[in-house]
Amino acid sequence: MVDSLSEYRDRTDLPDAPGFSVSATLTGHTDTVPAVKFSLDGRKVASGSADSTAKVWDVEKHTILNSFAQHNYSITDVDWNWDSVTLASTSDDKLARLWDTRSGGKCVQELAGHTHHVTSCSFAPSGNVLATGSFDETVRLWDIRTGGVISVISAHSDPIMSVVYSKEQVKPLLATSSLDGSCRIWSSQTKECLRTIVPDEDKTPVVSAQFTPNNKYVLLSTLKSKALLFDFIADKPQGQEARPVLKKTYSGHLNVKYALKSIFMVKTDDGNKFVVSGSEDHHVYIWELNNKTCLGVLRGRKAAESKGTGHCDVTLGLDASKVNPLLATSAASSDCTIKIWKHKVST
Repeated sequence: MVDSLSEYRDRTDLPDAPGFSVSATLTGHTDTVPAVKFSLDGRKVASGSADSTAKVWDVEKHTILNSFAQHNYSITDVDWNWDSVTLASTSDDKLARLWDTRSGGKCVQELAGHTHHVTSCSFAPSGNVLATGSFDETVRLWDIRTGGVISVISAHSDPIMSVVYSKEQVKPLLATSSLDGSCRIWSSQTKECLRTIVPDEDKTPVVSAQFTPNNKYVLLSTLKSKALLFDFIADKPQGQEARPVLKKTYSGHLNVKYALKSIFMVKTDDGNKFVVSGSEDHHVYIWELNNKTCLGVLRGRKAAESKGTGHCDVTLGLDASKVNPLLATSAASSDCTIKIWKHKVST
């Protein structure tokens, strides 16, 4: 079992995030769950765990539909293709795998080539290409039909912690983040680095990146307990090099040790748009996207025996449904659960 390095804070100074409640707690994993992801049709949620299994859950019935156990070490990430059928997983066993979730557990492709832990994966909007990032400091682009490598990009000078495609159907961008303290934006066609974002002079590790729904900004999580929203396509002043512009900073959570995620939640009950982040103090933090106000927390617990319905360890995995006002979260080894939170504002 992976030992947790959590640092619980009760955060009684913050309210419970309004409108959120736990609609389900999904149990079945036996170790840290670093990754959760809703299918695009909103009917399923996938999870990946340090117990070396990936699972697929029915969002409405809260039951396990599939459990995949062919990885040899911890699973680090999962992602769904556009069809809500094909699931990708990455692992510390240096492999990525593709699963047909209709087949009861069939691995349809084993993607081998990385020389170190594979940390992250993202399907291109076309559905034909999977990007993976690794501790070997490279990004690999895979043809999911053949399992062959399309490109290998020497992307960073330290391990890559996340890869994510933007959602444009034509000429999508690819963002990568790294322990070298940078995020890079790549052309998916030319494989050219279009922008490099270094959030601070200390080169604090950047552990996750997420494009805004309009694909014009990128949200970065750093090990200085900050989520940073950058305009990476800002107009350049005449005669000067174009530089990414920091637009907003979201803070209050605790993130100094783990590769925690910050995401956008735009499908909500009242039409508001949120930034959501995991935290090492067991809570999940919710900010209003535009004005950066911390609306509150999805309150965690100090330990499993403590009162409450939230997580009792570091909140690692996060994803928001594109179809329903639902948020999925997952946690480290003292917890091992996935929680589905519903957003419903009282009228």
